[in-house]
Amino acid sequence: MTLITVALLVPGSGCQRKGKASASKVAHDCNPGGEVLVDTPGSDDTTAAPQLLVVLVLDQLGSWTLQRHRPHLSEDGFIAMAAREGGYYSHGQYDYAGTYTAAGHASIQTGTTPAVHGIVSNWLWDPVRGSHTIVNDGVHGVFGEPQNHVSPTALQAPTLSTVLKQHAQEQQDPGQAVAVALSWKDRAAAYSAGRDGDLALWFSSALGEFTTSTYYAQQLPDFLTQWHAQHPLNLSSWTWEPQNAALLLEALGPDAREGESNFDGLGNTFPYALSSVSNPASTARIFPQASTALIALAKETIRAMDLGKDRATDLLTLSISATDYVGHAFGPLSWEYLDTLIRVDAELGAFARELSTQVPVTFALTSDHGVAPIPEPQVAQGEVAGRADVNAALQQAEQTLVSNLGDGPWIAAHAKPFIHLTDRGRDPAVRDTVVATVVQILEAQASVHRVLDSWTRDGWANDPDEAVRRAAQSIHRVDRSDLFVIPTSGFLPEANNQTGTTHGTPWSYDSQVPILLWGQGVQAHQSDTPVDHGCLAASLAAIAGVPVPMGASRPGPAPEIRPLPAVAHPSL
Repeated sequence: MTLITVALLVPGSGCQRKGKASASKVAHDCNPGGEVLVDTPGSDDTTAAPQLLVVLVLDQLGSWTLQRHRPHLSEDGFIAMAAREGGYYSHGQYDYAGTYTAAGHASIQTGTTPAVHGIVSNWLWDPVRGSHTIVNDGVHGVFGEPQNHVSPTALQAPTLSTVLKQHAQEQQDPGQAVAVALSWKDRAAAYSAGRDGDLALWFSSALGEFTTSTYYAQQLPDFLTQWHAQHPLNLSSWTWEPQNAALLLEALGPDAREGESNFDGLGNTFPYALSSVSNPASTARIFPQASTALIALAKETIRAMDLGKDRATDLLTLSISATDYVGHAFGPLSWEYLDTLIRVDAELGAFARELSTQVPVTFALTSDHGVAPIPEPQVAQGEVAGRADVNAALQQAEQTLVSNLGDGPWIAAHAKPFIHLTDRGRDPAVRDTVVATVVQILEAQASVHRVLDSWTRDGWANDPDEAVRRAAQSIHRVDRSDLFVIPTSGFLPEANNQTGTTHGTPWSYDSQVPILLWGQGVQAHQSDTPVDHGCLAASLAAIAGVPVPMGASRPGPAPEIRPLPAVAHPSL
């Protein structure tokens, strides 16, 4: 049995550390007072890193949403446990404007923004391929779906998986660091594993089971094939009723609310049954059994891949997508969302406690973005809210350009939050006129805050408008877009669907998310002071005793990460 130890917090303004001084660097941006935040695990065996880092991502859990629902969560759930025993930072701020799933997962793992890591949105557009998902590289086929392709190759910055592997290679016989990511979504899994990840698994609605791509393996892992055989999902038998309807009624009022979607024909009130829809594998993503299956597969992945079983720190990222799917359809203040959050939180609490008895582990829980409330109830309460119909305004702009400049098309595509012009619209002889016309017509809409010329983005960083400064962090240096659209606060960035809600703006309801840390290397602390979300990657790197990913915007840990005293772990 090896004694796993972590040094106690050293107060004061110095930065006294055991082990390599380069393992982490306190950033004054994260900790202006200069207090020592983490005593990094070192090579003298007086401190030691956890053997496993687990990053839990609750897709679409904004700070405001958690604060609203937290009183209704179980004390045995992960969130209450981590807030009570670990570090809870209620407002982690994403400092960019395009708050989408792919960008958020990439930012969590790199500690930086889309301007650096290059994952600017969920979808891309180019003249050759048209609109396609950002993970679709056209090269690495998905097993069972050879026509689809998934890889993280668009990622332009190193992730936690990169630094963990590099650090393990530099040590003397520490074992091999392994990085794995699981999600219902391909983009969440791929960017969580990173370019150096060993495996990413996601659910295929075409197959009705989990899969991966040739980027990660030559064939489906044997353990996944066996798990499918031993744990058939039986989707058509899934039903969903609230665990505690009385609690939901007291907390939120009646089940049906204005603006909720009729998701895939299910309706918008409990109960729900997958047997009532034509494509259960597609609709299954909102059901609680989807998250249960994902957590069960995570346990099997840990066992099959021996995560946390040697001295090298491994990384598992588990992204729960149901909160996002349910939030989009029914809103974050719905019975469906709160019931989902209660269930998932309880399951993650049990998962964390079980795993902590098996390996030395540190957990982090956060989200990739927040969400706006459904606008219709907000309007009924006198709030300024609505749905930004950018596409309708673009049609008007195209008609105006045709009238003024001749036959088009002048506008090629709208791929949120970007607008692309055609080659004709980009002609230097007319581009300024085209841009000015589009900007004038879109900004005349009350639902549009600003429309920015992407070719002038170098000047946005110093703009007095914070939303514009955040937009500067949403565009990568090789971006080929022409305009960037920022909706007015309270307005959704699309009006294609007249129900449900979404995200993707710089405003606090979309850009602020919670950060919770629990386990080895973390002591009880709570803070409501906003912290740059990039500090999460730096904090996990510091706890693991590895350098922060190169390019991270904040090279120091979150404020007052307080390591736990030495403990003996029975698994070693």
